[in-house]
Parts: sequence; structure tokens; C-alpha cells
Amino acid sequence: SLEGTSHDLGCGGLIEQAWCLEPLQELQRIQLDLGRHRGDHGVRALGQSLAKLQKLQQIKLSFANSDVRGAGVVDLGKSLETLKKLQHIQLDFSGTKVRGAHAIALGESLKTMQQLQHIHLDFTGTFVSSQEKEDLQEQLSK
Repeated sequence: SLEGTSHDLGCGGLIEQAWCLEPLQELQRIQLDLGRHRGDHGVRALGQSLAKLQKLQQIKLSFANSDVRGAGVVDLGKSLETLKKLQHIQLDFSGTKVRGAHAIALGESLKTMQQLQHIHLDFTGTFVSSQEKEDLQEQLSK
């Protein structure tokens, strides 16, 4: 497993980290703190790389206080749909510019993943309203 931010993959920014993940086909768990990285394009690239890691069972990603705005969140959700062994997912978007429509779209992607046993999403301090958070929680609990 690859956990924590102390592991240095020899990669620079978020996109480079995403490309470095591709050879790690045996990973079952991954935890990355990506809060210092910027932009939806990096989140999109990371999602595409994670989708190639078909043995992943647990994902914990933090994009807290980054410049993620939403389109990358939607694309990340679509990429994660391909992970048929994924059982636990924790995504932290607190302090980002994500909006309700993006959060709901992510929820729709996660809802299709019947094998998920645990979903934790954090949209604290975003543009996702309290009602949208409630709707998302309800959507994922069905």
C-alpha cells in the first residue's frame, strides 16, 4: 500500500504524480494529500491514472484548500466508476470552489458502484449548500 504524504514517488506536480501511479498496478490502498496542487486538469489526470489501478480497494484523497472548481470532480467520479474492487472511498474537497451540481454528479457516479461499503465526502467551506449536502447524503444512502 502507498499511504501518507511521506512517500516520494520522484514526481513533481499533481499531473506528474498521476503519471507515476500507473506502474503501481498492485496497489490496494492509496492515500494522498493533494491540497497544495491546483486545478481541475490535475484532478482529471489523477482520476484517469487511478482508474488503471484495478486492484484498489481503498482511496483517501484530500484536495482541501486547493483551486479545484468542479469539472475535475465530475471527471474523477466517472474515472472511479471503473474500479470494481473499490470498497472504501474518502474524498476531501473542503475549502475548494466546488459547487452543488459537481457534488451531485460525483454522487451519481459513486452510486453506481454497488460494491462500495464506505463513502465519506467532505464539502465543508465549498459552494455546496446545506440542502445539496443533504440531497447528496440521501442519494448515497439509497
